[in-house]
Amino acid sequence: MFLKVLEEINGGYVNTYAIDCAFGHEEVDPKVNLNHLCFEREEFQPIFTLYKPAEIKINPYTGKEMPVQVIPFASNQVSDPDVKKWITDNVPDYTQRLMTKEDALQFSAESDIQKVYLFSAKQKVPPIYKALSAQFRNRLRFAFVNVEASVSGELAKDFGVEKWPTLMVQNNAEDADGHFIFSGKMKLGELSDFVATYALSADERKEERVISSKSQTTVN
Repeated sequence: MFLKVLEEINGGYVNTYAIDCAFGHEEVDPKVNLNHLCFEREEFQPIFTLYKPAEIKINPYTGKEMPVQVIPFASNQVSDPDVKKWITDNVPDYTQRLMTKEDALQFSAESDIQKVYLFSAKQKVPPIYKALSAQFRNRLRFAFVNVEASVSGELAKDFGVEKWPTLMVQNNAEDADGHFIFSGKMKLGELSDFVATYALSADERKEERVISSKSQTTVN
């Protein structure tokens, strides 16, 4: 059943491990000790647990690194839709929601890294776009523009966006001011192939950057 769910969401949303509790296990990651899944909750096996990376690397109030969030599967009903929703609902979000012109200007001001925009009629960032932003985190910057945002009409006109949803990459190269609109199907594999052309290499990745404006204080 679990493999079927992974096939349905077509990879890219999670890295998965299957742990056979009949054997001892070393830690897969020093920050995430998986042994306790076998030894502390034997009566509840089999179980699913998500380890969700922090969406903000450093706590702005304490200056300390944010911990990994442990999210157990809490439902008593284990079905394909339940497990799929549990995974997609908890994909970390590394996108920037553009609400105002100030947001858009801050987002576009950063140089030497390409920008990806998703123009959408949805109120919340779709899981597929979150997964895309996680896959290319700090190799591209990702913006989410809701159709009801005050800046949406201006941005759509500037970029020639005529339908929602539309995903596009803004070209920041010195010799090109254009932008490239994705024309394929909204599937994670196709989206990944499209934006990979414009992404920095893993060695060139940038530091985390989050825009800050008055509008962002009201965004969940």
